[in-house]
Amino acid sequence: DKRHITQQLMCDYVDAPRSCAALQRKERESAKNIQSIALYTYSNLVFAAAQAGLISTETQANKTRLEMTEELIEHHRALNKTFADLPLDCPTDSELESFLNLSLAKEAELMPEWYASPEGETAHRSAFQKAAYQKRSFCSIDTETVLAGAASWDDVLGRMKDAMWA
Repeated sequence: DKRHITQQLMCDYVDAPRSCAALQRKERESAKNIQSIALYTYSNLVFAAAQAGLISTETQANKTRLEMTEELIEHHRALNKTFADLPLDCPTDSELESFLNLSLAKEAELMPEWYASPEGETAHRSAFQKAAYQKRSFCSIDTETVLAGAASWDDVLGRMKDAMWA
């Protein structure tokens, strides 16, 4: 079943015919999740840089954190770089295994029929592996490493170009 998990839930497990119909009409927007992950992690970098005094008070007075974050994301994209090109702080394999076991248990509890199906657990494990090891969804930017040795926000942006991390 290649339907989005929300559509599967509303159409197969919850008695919500209007929600199911709306989801069936709606195009899949998987990029939204990627965008929200990027927005959150890049926003933390902007915040840490401001806290460290790397972003001038004038810039902070004239731009919101969201504007700065969106500019940072665009700057990084323009460099043909991705989130994974930054120094990341990721959970250990042991922690990821714990997360996986918790999510498998929750899926078995909330969607027992799907979980028991031939593809249920296999699909869950596959999606988890992709999120954890390819997309790095459980990681955050190692702001300490990115900001180390930088004298200004422009220094941080320049170091992104060359991936120069202290």
